[in-house]
Amino acid sequence: MTLRAKTVYIFSAAMCFLVGVVFFLTDHILRQRSEMIEQQLVRDDVNHARDALFDEVASIDIFTVDWSAWDETYAFARTRTPEFVERNLSHGELLKQRKSFVVFADVSGAIIYSQGLTLSYDGEAPVLESLLKAIASTDVLVRHNDIESAVNGIVAVPECLVLITSRPILTGDYKGPVAGAFIVGKYLSPTHINVLARQTHLSIAIDNISVAALGPEGQAPEYIDVQVDGPNQITGRTLLMDINGRPCAVLSVRAPRVLYSSIFTACSILWELFLLWRYSPASSCFCLPSGSFCRGCRGYLPLSEEFNRPKSSPTGLCLAAGMKLRL
Repeated sequence: MTLRAKTVYIFSAAMCFLVGVVFFLTDHILRQRSEMIEQQLVRDDVNHARDALFDEVASIDIFTVDWSAWDETYAFARTRTPEFVERNLSHGELLKQRKSFVVFADVSGAIIYSQGLTLSYDGEAPVLESLLKAIASTDVLVRHNDIESAVNGIVAVPECLVLITSRPILTGDYKGPVAGAFIVGKYLSPTHINVLARQTHLSIAIDNISVAALGPEGQAPEYIDVQVDGPNQITGRTLLMDINGRPCAVLSVRAPRVLYSSIFTACSILWELFLLWRYSPASSCFCLPSGSFCRGCRGYLPLSEEFNRPKSSPTGLCLAAGMKLRL
């Protein structure tokens, strides 16, 4: 092998090695950066979903305040007249208001009336027995010692989670004494979760995953755990706390890895183009093992001289390199 051929082989190998190193470093950095960006995006999605739940609670609380500070509600809590129910809670009022249930409790904390809807929000039904027991056993929901008192959050029952608010029953001008408690809520059934998913344009799930599944850090209320499920999906999870501050469920948001997939596709295309160029005849002028130096175009020509220098040009022309003809 001549010195010229050895030089070509060494220089070509070095060039290919450097191109490969640059490519793989770029690929690694881009993928790592895309994963960091996707993790932050899914954390934002989890916060968005959690805020949507709290907005639901705030909406329920507005309805609760309106009904709890009302002279008719105040009279009903004291006298329990059936006319109040006939005038205000008949004719599908809960369906119109999109509230799952209402519960009235007297000043002693005893439940005096309740009305509800089905878990699928398609008709009236008795309030879940497990929920009534949970309400009756939770003093902060049925007993209000202050006219400014307010309780809202989540209650967990075997059937589903419940968004709930409770306010003291007052007169129309927001004065006492407190006559009892007015409690309103919504079931977080699959039907309502699907509604939230459509409103937020997110893939939301609320699961009864054990607290241990999120690890020690995951037990903090504001902590968001992010897991990469594969090349196509990433999931963010956070704990939901009940009205007593105890973990009751895990809110999950799943998102497609669009950025990662785009970078992977782009890098794959670039690598295929490099390989195509590497083994094409055009690469013979760019320091590839099959080439020899062409003084005319300052590139490399095949050692077999299959691309001969044009006779009509004193300086030579390398058509494979696509260089300008020197006249």
